[in-house]
Amino acid sequence: MQRYVVRRLLGALIVAWGACTVVFLLLRLSGDPVSLLLPVEASYEDYVQLKHSLGFDKPLVVQYWNFLKNAIRGDFGMSLRYRSPALPLVLERLPATFELTGFAVLIGLAVGIPVGVLCAVHRGKPIDTIGMWLSLCGQAVPVFWLALELILIFAVKFRLLPTYGRGGLRRLILPATAVGLPLAAIITRLLKSTMEEVLSEDYIRTANAKGLGPSIVLFKHALRNAIGPVLTIVGVQFGSLLGGAVVTEMVFAWPGMGRLLLQAVGNRDFEVVQAVVFVTALLVTGANLVADVLCAVVDPRVRYE
Repeated sequence: MQRYVVRRLLGALIVAWGACTVVFLLLRLSGDPVSLLLPVEASYEDYVQLKHSLGFDKPLVVQYWNFLKNAIRGDFGMSLRYRSPALPLVLERLPATFELTGFAVLIGLAVGIPVGVLCAVHRGKPIDTIGMWLSLCGQAVPVFWLALELILIFAVKFRLLPTYGRGGLRRLILPATAVGLPLAAIITRLLKSTMEEVLSEDYIRTANAKGLGPSIVLFKHALRNAIGPVLTIVGVQFGSLLGGAVVTEMVFAWPGMGRLLLQAVGNRDFEVVQAVVFVTALLVTGANLVADVLCAVVDPRVRYE
């Protein structure tokens, strides 16, 4: 297991390097950020001087080599907009994004697991049909539309919850629900499928024949063996959760990495974008590693060599 974890950690660094390289090249194709930093009345000499001071007049290969050398030391440069180091600026927003995505995962698990189990136990019955229909809608609905509908219902019409900013549980409920419900839909469909397969196994029939209670058979034997794919899909979907958080953070004015990323893209703040991509790549690969380890903990049959 230790060698497996070390290999995955090294792979995470390679993934982060590849993602940053792709983003570095794409950003250079998006346009010149220097023109956005100068006032309208600036002269061409001012443009040339600022471009030289920022290093954007150097060949692309030289810019990339300087970027790699500095990134290895954890230096992603100075933000063109905030005039502060890019990586610390991103890390300041990381707790807010963790808070949002973590609560969204809890909502996804809290909704998806019970509904998936109910649909599997009552296969072919109305509760199964309703659960599958709702999960299909949850996967089909765009996150931004769901966020706007939640605002319209719970903030505008009933005035129950605030619509923007961070601070306290009440401000967290709406954005986390907008991100967590699509995850709950995925968990419901996956868990229903795996639970149906597990419930048809011989050891489940043996446990029932021994006279074990339905709840013991369902939760101790069936759910424990069916939960592994759910943990894996949560790790795989972590990148999608961050993507959903980008849109949700803008809708709810949540001060996380997603909102910072969109503002940086709009301002062509290359250093901040590269730092966000680096941190996100590490988070996604780390979440997949944690999900794999949890699978081995929950299911002793899973082994990594």
